[in-house]
Amino acid sequence: MKTLINLGLLGMIALYYFDQPSFLRIEAPFVHIIHYLLIIYIVWILFADFFKSLKKRLAERFGFTLKKWKRKVNKLRHN
Repeated sequence: MKTLINLGLLGMIALYYFDQPSFLRIEAPFVHIIHYLLIIYIVWILFADFFKSLKKRLAERFGFTLKKWKRKVNKLRHN
């Protein structure tokens, strides 16, 4: 993945120096997309710990009871 990104960056630099109109046509949509990607990335970083703790709390609250319930169902099936 890193190699593809590096090749893409090298290609954009080459376009910038050798064919600026094409570079500007390609660059315009990416400028708008990058803003949204940065916002999503920042929100992801800010809430990553919250999501991890939420997952842990839900697993502690519901996970063990589901395991116990599954064991009871399996015991009933085998009896």
